[in-house]
Amino acid sequence: KTFCCVSAEIAKSAARWRTVDGAKLRVVPNGISIGRQEARSQYDDIRAQLGIPLETPVVGTVGRLTEVKRQDLLIRAFALARENVRDLRLIIVGDGPERNRLETLTREMGLTTCVHFVGYQPHPERYLSAFDLFALTSRSEGFPVALLEAWNAGLAVVCSAVGEIPNIVTAGLNGFLFASGDVVAAARAFENLILDRSMRERLGRAGQATVLRFYTIEGVAKRYESLYRELLRFSQCAGSK
Repeated sequence: KTFCCVSAEIAKSAARWRTVDGAKLRVVPNGISIGRQEARSQYDDIRAQLGIPLETPVVGTVGRLTEVKRQDLLIRAFALARENVRDLRLIIVGDGPERNRLETLTREMGLTTCVHFVGYQPHPERYLSAFDLFALTSRSEGFPVALLEAWNAGLAVVCSAVGEIPNIVTAGLNGFLFASGDVVAAARAFENLILDRSMRERLGRAGQATVLRFYTIEGVAKRYESLYRELLRFSQCAGSK
C-alpha cells in the first residue's frame, strides 16, 4: 500500500508519529482548475452589495471560521493596518463555530462598519474579484487550496509561515510571509502591499504563474498517473518472482 499526502510536512508528521510506515508515503500537492477570471462587473456588483466604494482598498480571506484559521489575528492585524490606511476594508468569506466570537471581537474593536462577514458562499471565488489582497493567517495548514485560488485570481497574498506554505510562497517573489501569531508583521505586510500597487500587481502575476507551472489539476493528475504506473510496474515485477 502507498499513502499520498498533500505536503511534505504532513508526510513527515505521519512518519514521525508512525501513523504510516515512511517508506509507504508519497507527496502529491493539491491542484486547482484554472478557469477564467471574474469580470469587472463581479467586482462592481459585490462591492455594491457590501456598500464598499469601488476604489476603497480591501483585504479579504476565504475559509472556515475555526480557531486554527486565526481570523481573530487577521482582524487585529487589519485594525493596526487601518491606523495608516484609514479607508481599508476587510471581507471574511466563510462560516463556522468561531463566527460569533469573531463578530463580538469586531464590535469590541469598533470595526463593524469596515469588516464584512458574508458567511458561507457556494462560489467563494466570486468574492476574490472584490479583493485587492488575500490574507491567510492560520496557525496550522497543510496545503491550502484557498491560496491557489487567490493566486489564480491574480491576487497578492500575505500568509503565516506555517505548514507547507513557506515551500509554496517565496517571500518577495510571489507573496509575503509572517511568523505565525505575529500581528504586527501581518499588519505591516497589509500596509506595504495596499500602498504599493505596482508591487501588489507584480506579486499577483507571479502567483498566477506559480499556479500555472506547478498546481493545475491537470498537472496533479499526471503526478498521480505516474505514481500509479510506478506502483503497477512494481506489483507486476513482484508478482512475477
